[in-house]
Amino acid sequence: MKRRLLIFSCFLLSFWASGQSPLPYRQFYFNPYLFNPAFNAVNGYSELSLMYRRQWLNINDAPTSGGFSFQYPTQRRVSLGFNFSTQEIVALRNSVAMATFAYAIPITSTQSLRFGLSAGLGINDLNLKEGEYDPNDPVIINASQNNFYMDGNFGVAYTNQGFRLGFALTRIFDSNIVNEESFNEVNLSRLKNRLYSVSYRFSIVQDLFDLEPYFLYRETPDSQNSWEAASLLYIKDKLWLGASYHETKGYGFFLGATIKDMFRFGYSYELPPIDGSFGNTNSHEMQISLLFGEKRQPQAKARKEKLKPVVATNPQPEEIVQVEPTPVEAQPEKFIEPVEQERFVTETIQKQPEISQPQSVAEESEAEPKPAAKPPLSFTLGKGHYVVIGAFKIMENAMHYALDLQQKGLAIPTVALNPKNQLYYVYIYSSYDLDEARKVRNQNRVKRPFKEAWLFTME
Repeated sequence: MKRRLLIFSCFLLSFWASGQSPLPYRQFYFNPYLFNPAFNAVNGYSELSLMYRRQWLNINDAPTSGGFSFQYPTQRRVSLGFNFSTQEIVALRNSVAMATFAYAIPITSTQSLRFGLSAGLGINDLNLKEGEYDPNDPVIINASQNNFYMDGNFGVAYTNQGFRLGFALTRIFDSNIVNEESFNEVNLSRLKNRLYSVSYRFSIVQDLFDLEPYFLYRETPDSQNSWEAASLLYIKDKLWLGASYHETKGYGFFLGATIKDMFRFGYSYELPPIDGSFGNTNSHEMQISLLFGEKRQPQAKARKEKLKPVVATNPQPEEIVQVEPTPVEAQPEKFIEPVEQERFVTETIQKQPEISQPQSVAEESEAEPKPAAKPPLSFTLGKGHYVVIGAFKIMENAMHYALDLQQKGLAIPTVALNPKNQLYYVYIYSSYDLDEARKVRNQNRVKRPFKEAWLFTME
């Protein structure tokens, strides 16, 4: 009986391990990096995630999966990642640890082409209890030895705001599930294990409801190809719920929440397979993520002919001349870059006519200027309220972002240094009136490019 159980277990293990990658998680939307390395750090934050899946809850020795992943976006276009996963079914435990290198090429301020490559080591071992096998059986002796192998995957993805299109080679090395050698030979696979994905998140009620449908198609030459479709409804970007249908696994339901923009939790409940082979059983899956650090997105290189990496000397506060900038309607094509602001102010002053005759007291009283409605142009942020759409550590990146928005006709922003944190802020409005600044911020938040605009007050 024990030997028969072992033979049956090994058969299941060989079948199960033929598609070791990707892992059998249902929540693609929660952490697409697990499915395609090109999606590493796609949200722009450093992220630590934990995963656990319990399949076919009422069946003994049913598959269980677990692990963690870490994603880290660097200052520029590179992002790094690491993931560890372990799966166990009957007596076989398979564990894989891989490191990821990803590179993003920004096409515009909202579009990017991303590439990712993961590689690492996996280990297969039989976890047999005393009395379940013959310790003198050479087959058992060979199979129970730790068996190491190379594992890896490659992916490419295109992103444009809420749209994501991906393709991944989920298995780029061949390995035997149980081998007499301690380390498998490193051979490239036939590259026929593929994953195609497409998703699009869009707003159906601004700042209230977002909808995200997605579709996956898996090619696995050692077993049946399969597809999966799902849709999620986000409520104020804090709660979500949804449902999916997998060609072979059947129906699944999702529920999740985001807490303080730092902690994310996702849960899926899966009904029994549609073929009824496992009777009254279900599967459960949980994923949690911790987001930290500032948001980083890949930045295009600055244009040398327009973006000079030199900051003019800041004038002293008392030397700042309070001159209103030229209205947008008067010069729709002109974009005043921060390095040109001093020249712009000087030229404006020179064009003002000189007063040759002294004015009377009454005339002086009538001509007395009213307090400025907004802070004057300066290379550093002065006292006032600002509607900010971006913050950058590198001046060239801030200027390029502002120039890109101006060329698209979306806004004529200004770049200035915040002396408190040494970041270059890109803002589209400034005022001494807090209510007016709030009004402009709320009006711009309905525009997708400025959905994350915020109000900054310089005391």
